[in-house]
Amino acid sequence: MPIPAFSYDHCHEKKVKEKLTANRRLGKWITGTCALAAVIASASLAQPVTANQKNNYYKCTSELVDVNVRAEEAERACSKALHPEKLAECVVKINRRTDIPSRDALEICSGVRRPLELATCVVDISDRTQAGAAFKIMNNCRRSLLPARYSQCVVGLNRRLDISVVKAMDSCIEAGTRVRELDPSFVPSDRQPLLPPSPTPSPANPPTPL
Repeated sequence: MPIPAFSYDHCHEKKVKEKLTANRRLGKWITGTCALAAVIASASLAQPVTANQKNNYYKCTSELVDVNVRAEEAERACSKALHPEKLAECVVKINRRTDIPSRDALEICSGVRRPLELATCVVDISDRTQAGAAFKIMNNCRRSLLPARYSQCVVGLNRRLDISVVKAMDSCIEAGTRVRELDPSFVPSDRQPLLPPSPTPSPANPPTPL
């Protein structure tokens, strides 16, 4: 018995639709898998960069090399620094905002307790003087225990009294070191101690006479 034409066409069309549907599902699965793989690959590539950015020693050496500090010097300075990121920030700030070379900036920023204050001191005073005073500025800012306060002293005297920056630096560094050169127990001859000396304590249990 012959098969009706409409039945054959209907079955063929149904199979074609099923095949197309399966292909579309397969395409969606492949597309989703590729997108997921791309996301994973991007995350894996970005992870080392983020880790490096959080590593203060990596950041220190990178920033120093960027301002033309030799790799050996950057390695030595950053490895010895307690806060390498602050050391690098000190060097970069001085190098970019003054005429002081990066190697000289690295020398004064290394081994100080307040490298960021030191950079502020050098930059603020350098803004008010000529390049010829760079060595004196670096030396005095490094000698000061409070570099930010020292630079405020210099700038304030220079603005208000109209004296040279060099004269202001000498006055402020002398005032800043005068007290530190005295013994902590020193009392001037024209002053009395704030508290009288404590009496010698008597024994808690005096010996019984024989």
